[in-house]
Amino acid sequence: MSNVLEKRSISVAFITAGASIIVASIYALKPPQQYYFAGIGAFFLIAVPSFIGAWNYRHRPQQGTYIISSPSSAYIASIQQAAPTIRDDKVEIQGSLLKGHKCIVTFKMKNNRNVLLDRLSVRIEVTDDGRSRSWSKEFDLPDLLPGENDDHRLSVGLGRRLSERQKVVLVFERDRIEVARMHATIG
Repeated sequence: MSNVLEKRSISVAFITAGASIIVASIYALKPPQQYYFAGIGAFFLIAVPSFIGAWNYRHRPQQGTYIISSPSSAYIASIQQAAPTIRDDKVEIQGSLLKGHKCIVTFKMKNNRNVLLDRLSVRIEVTDDGRSRSWSKEFDLPDLLPGENDDHRLSVGLGRRLSERQKVVLVFERDRIEVARMHATIG
């Protein structure tokens, strides 16, 4: 940030110098020399700050060029030890051939730990055994304060035609690390 500010202050200096040269040449010089110095002033007023701006733009820090390392085993263990408690989970398929079917998942999540549980998400994977078809959807969940309860109702659209049996897998994650997994078979 300071490097950009320094370059901006250099641009301001060139703009001030260019404007001063133009104004001085208009008031102090006669036409042949006046045009030469006005051109030099315009160069300092327009060309040099433009070049500095283009240089800054080309050499700006790139987003997403940082190498992201995988989390350490100690960090993964600490995330998995502070998993939320999931209870009263219920999975059902609702709908009809005309409206389409959807898998509705309800559960209660409680934070029994003394830490804030943030960056929570759940991925619902539904597999139709008879048609060998699968659906998946990911949901971001709100953060849980220590001792806080939260009820959730999530749904995944499944289309119109379903076979008799579906497998549902719920994968609970915190900071993209799996903390709980639940399986259900319907039909």
